[in-house]
Amino acid sequence: MSLKNDEQSKPKPKPKPQPTTTKKEEENFSDNSEIKDLLSCEAIDFSKLQDLIFQGIERKDSKYRPVVWKLLLGYLPLASNKWEGHLENERKKYESLTDKFISERQRQFSFSKQDTVVKMRNEKYHEGNVSLSHLTGAMSKKMSTKQEEEKLKLEQKLKNVEIQILKDIGRTKLLTDFLENETDEKLQHQVNRSIFNLLFLYSRTSFTGYVQGMNDILVPLYFVFFNDPDPEQRKWAEHDTYYCFSLLLKELSDLFCRDLDSSLSGIQSRSKKVSTIVGAYRPQVSDKLAENDIEPDFYLVPWISAIFSQLFPFESLVCIWDFMFADKGHFKFINYICASMVVSLSEQIIGSDFLMLMNILQNFPKDYSVKLLIAKAKQIQIFMKNEKKAKKGSQKEKQKKIKQRQLKKENKIKKDLQVKFLKEKKSEEKRIQIEEKEKQKLLSEQKLLTFQLSPSKKKTSNTKILTKEQQKIEKRERRLKKKRDAKIKKEKLQREKESRIQQKKLLKQQKLIEKQKKKEQREREKHERELKKKREQAMKNVSSDPKYSKSRKSRKNRK
Repeated sequence: MSLKNDEQSKPKPKPKPQPTTTKKEEENFSDNSEIKDLLSCEAIDFSKLQDLIFQGIERKDSKYRPVVWKLLLGYLPLASNKWEGHLENERKKYESLTDKFISERQRQFSFSKQDTVVKMRNEKYHEGNVSLSHLTGAMSKKMSTKQEEEKLKLEQKLKNVEIQILKDIGRTKLLTDFLENETDEKLQHQVNRSIFNLLFLYSRTSFTGYVQGMNDILVPLYFVFFNDPDPEQRKWAEHDTYYCFSLLLKELSDLFCRDLDSSLSGIQSRSKKVSTIVGAYRPQVSDKLAENDIEPDFYLVPWISAIFSQLFPFESLVCIWDFMFADKGHFKFINYICASMVVSLSEQIIGSDFLMLMNILQNFPKDYSVKLLIAKAKQIQIFMKNEKKAKKGSQKEKQKKIKQRQLKKENKIKKDLQVKFLKEKKSEEKRIQIEEKEKQKLLSEQKLLTFQLSPSKKKTSNTKILTKEQQKIEKRERRLKKKRDAKIKKEKLQREKESRIQQKKLLKQQKLIEKQKKKEQREREKHERELKKKREQAMKNVSSDPKYSKSRKSRKNRK
């Protein structure tokens, strides 16, 4: 990896052998000559750009990578005619930030040689801490306000941040590889100076501050912009890196916040997701790891926290990051790359014991083909999407079956009511027919009585008989009418009672459904409130605790 400018012409180190790829692997990567045409448009289609880059950037198109990354991270606007003005404004802002936060003492640091940096870390900063403690002791006698105490605490905190950043710069793998192969002291100084400025400025301007591991993410970004083929853009590499680094860590901030490790986007939940993906795609591998009590955090935390920068050489790492930035799932492709790495070692994992497994997982082969790794990650992504669709389909089928059962029950109830209604109607019709027949009988009896009695003889006695018979008939009619009315009333009351019972049943069912919905909604709201509280608590802890960066040293085990 050569990071020299065009004007310098010193002997280059021998390039490392690139991993060979098969024809099948190369078929997964398209010839992205369309990138140039897309970037030359006045209004760039962001979705189309993501789709293009997700197919892979070939080596001949790598010169477009700096611009593509700036677009994918949201640093550059999609309207190309606004790029010049936007970049000019942002670079001026960065200059003002350096003037504000980088002190004169820090500007005098020498990064020309590696041994100088080591010396500064071990001696000069030790002296700086001693002088500061002497200063605090002298000022503590005259101290009268809390502002002076806070000022001294802030100075001590900034000193500790400086020490930590300089230590981490010396431990950054990609940077040490560059410094070993680079002989130009001016270039060494320029690169080290830029990386120190970027990390220190980020610690002063972000709410999380500096956390160990951020250096591993910054260096690849800086080298991509430092290697820009356009010399006009190359000289602004430090300025552009700052904004792209800030935008990248906005998406991945939960990886560097201890209180949010168990949140949905935290590092623990990511490692759990990876283990579930591996379990679904290769159950034998996950079973083997579970048998040996190997938790996913043991090997996935260093992979994810540094975003693979400690595992692969620069050329391979940049290709992986192309896919990571172009992913439409907001950096979810990291999970599939991790799963692909575990699956690619499945043959070695299945036939190994605990110690061998830990060695295999912590030492992933650096010469492994990136194209093969990405192709496998895409296969796993498609597989998991199909699995989700199948699960959703099965859930929908269950819901359909439940709805069908409910409809069947309702239809049965309706049919029963209809049958009852028809039966009642038939019974009423029969009763009416019987009543009509009885009336006809009574009328016929009256006619017979009137015919039998002559009008001339025994007129008075006949009238008496007639009146008696009429009274009997009337009594009989009243009796029948009462019975009929009582029966109708009774049946009416029974129907009303049954309808009320049925309505109560339906209302109960509706209330149960509503209660269940409200309960689910309350649980969702409760879950959201808990997550919000956690985030707010994390923000408070970060902003209130002055020794927060010091406590982050415990995250060394992630490396």
